[in-house]
Amino acid sequence: MGITPELPEGTPHEVGGWSFDPEPYNGAAWFGDDRRVSVAVFTSLDDTAFAKVFDERVSGGYTYILGEDPEQEIDLDEAFEKGVSWMKTHDPENWHHPRVDPAVFDVPDGYDLAHYGLGQREVTIRYALRDFPDELRAMKVRINGFDSTDNWTVEINRTPITVGHGEEIWKPEKGTPLSKVLTRVRRFAAAIREDPSLVTEPDRREIDGEDLLENGPTPSRPQNGQTELFHYERVS
Repeated sequence: MGITPELPEGTPHEVGGWSFDPEPYNGAAWFGDDRRVSVAVFTSLDDTAFAKVFDERVSGGYTYILGEDPEQEIDLDEAFEKGVSWMKTHDPENWHHPRVDPAVFDVPDGYDLAHYGLGQREVTIRYALRDFPDELRAMKVRINGFDSTDNWTVEINRTPITVGHGEEIWKPEKGTPLSKVLTRVRRFAAAIREDPSLVTEPDRREIDGEDLLENGPTPSRPQNGQTELFHYERVS
């Protein structure tokens, strides 16, 4: 967690397509017009400064512009200078975090994207059924794994039946791209939405993913995922 510094005198509030927001934030921050992405400058408790660019939709969805090396001492003026310089050469509409997969935002019908998080190595995605049955307090489909090796697990969490994080319903073959995992997840999600008894019947203590697919409809085709998968602009 960083400390929000004061803006140095002469620092521009408008930089290309980025606009400074004076409202309280974890850092002095500029946002793109749609607030999907931001650039923020922070200081730490020992007064070392750093700058990051964020995808605001994703927990942990940031990349360092300056300050990733903890051994490197950077003063605040340098952090602001580097942050402003980076914004001058990067359009907020064109920047995408290299680990954020746009296909995740093709949310299954009837669900909300409850969480999309990037850890140092792990990725977690949770889709929450919007109108879940009275027998449950929550119904979520969870994808968890390692994007560096495409090693994924698909689970459901049907509170209060589920104990712990979730119940595994499918373990894709290692190396299966997340885009393909999400295609099948949409089918799981559609099956549960169409027939909630598949996960709410009292004796359904274990869920078979293949059973869900046999009983579920074919979901509509994603609108914006696959066409954008490799349109990334990396920090440089």
